[in-house]
Amino acid sequence: VERDGSLRHAASYHALTAEVVSPILQGVAGYEEVMKVTEVLTRVGATTNRTTGLHVHVEASDLTGEEVARVVEFYTANQTAIDTMVSASRRNNRYANKYPAFRVASMKQAVAAQQGNKEALRGYANKYTVVKIAPLFTYGTIEFRQHQGSVNGKKITNWIKFVQAVVDAAQVAGDLDTAVEAEAMLNNLVSKKVLAEEAATYLKTRPVAIAPGR
Repeated sequence: VERDGSLRHAASYHALTAEVVSPILQGVAGYEEVMKVTEVLTRVGATTNRTTGLHVHVEASDLTGEEVARVVEFYTANQTAIDTMVSASRRNNRYANKYPAFRVASMKQAVAAQQGNKEALRGYANKYTVVKIAPLFTYGTIEFRQHQGSVNGKKITNWIKFVQAVVDAAQVAGDLDTAVEAEAMLNNLVSKKVLAEEAATYLKTRPVAIAPGR
């Protein structure tokens, strides 16, 4: 549990605010750990507010430069659909900026010019983006920053499955799938066999569950 200067308590500036940082998690055991920790946090009265975010690092050291660029391209192409799966406060958040289309195109061109070398992406390693590739050069991971903070284990684990699917989809040959609705996007990931039906079914409920303006 660590302090984070960007967190603010709604009632008092001096109230305790903190970020929970997990070790590297893998497989079913990793999801069980998330559920266990969130149950404890809920039991002791932990809550979240608009200053909190959920940051997920996904292993990506084996991806080529082209595949890393494709992760960003997929996320950007489906940004409208993804926005419906997160709180309104995370759709235009200064700590999770969206990629403009020209930036994605420039990224792809840079990688192509260096025959797929990931080093071409160093100039695109912005700190506050929905998909952060800077950790690729230190930890071998891609960080997804858009989701709101949460102590709901089911919500967190299904988001982890989603961003893992986005990374896995980048390694599957085929045309780029673009959707404006979450259901179509999730169905595309299921059809590529990178997202389980169970996770997709849960994630399809998020646009309905999130109240306007939250």
